[in-house]
Amino acid sequence: MFGFAVPDMGLLSDENKARVKSVYCGICRGIGNVGRPRERAALSYDLVLLALTLSDVYGVPFEESASRCERHPFKKQPLLVNAFSSYAAEMNILLAYYHFQDDVKDEGGVSPRLMSALFRRDAVAVSARYPALTKQIVSCLDEISEAEKHDIPDPEVPANAFGMLLGAVFAEKPSGVETDVPLETHKRLFAFGFTLGKAIYLLDAVADIKPDLRKKAYNPFIRSSPDHRMRLMELTLSQALDAYRALEPKTDAAIVENVLLSGVWSAYALKSAGRKRKGERAEAPAPGQADEKGGGDDA
Repeated sequence: MFGFAVPDMGLLSDENKARVKSVYCGICRGIGNVGRPRERAALSYDLVLLALTLSDVYGVPFEESASRCERHPFKKQPLLVNAFSSYAAEMNILLAYYHFQDDVKDEGGVSPRLMSALFRRDAVAVSARYPALTKQIVSCLDEISEAEKHDIPDPEVPANAFGMLLGAVFAEKPSGVETDVPLETHKRLFAFGFTLGKAIYLLDAVADIKPDLRKKAYNPFIRSSPDHRMRLMELTLSQALDAYRALEPKTDAAIVENVLLSGVWSAYALKSAGRKRKGERAEAPAPGQADEKGGGDDA
């Protein structure tokens, strides 16, 4: 379900483009530090949003660095790293592992099994550092599986479960972070993660209506109207934006709001149209028009 909370690079300033890329590279480097280099292939820009938000709220700046990597062996790439980019790397490993586990249960096949096996060792290590959070993640994923198993027609049931999952990830205090924030701020972080996770699930489900119909797979939106789908997506994203602003961000609001107001719709349009090639970008649909892009058409 990840791949939606991504920036619309065409609307960012050059400075913020460079910042996003440097944080991304920092997380990528972090995955290599806590896991296997091959696990970097599962890195998503969604984790950049996590690192930026937590760094801003906790008031912990990034440290600048530079490094070569397998992808850029000849020229050092600028990196921005701190405890929150390390946490984002850990969450990428953990969530990717459960994603592949879910694929094994849903589809079987060789590729998901191989990817699940690749991530298992490091995911177990991360879960040992965050046992309560891992338990919450597994519980939420089980709720989604139950909704699929019983063909629950209300999209809010699985969407709320994924929201609880992402809310827990945002509200967790990462290991290695010496400072803390008030309890009320943890609650606000949870609220932002919850509404963002809920929105991600809804966008993903609507974009998947046609392929799910072909595969006869579960999708809670199959029986709903395009207007209902769009209203629910717009409402939830509006709630996510309000929850983010309640955090009173200071440094990276332009990037995060770019994601919430434009990036998610670009990602939705790409997936609805079946376009997943790297670097390909679609024009973000205006509110109320995303169903015309493909994912929200009637069955």
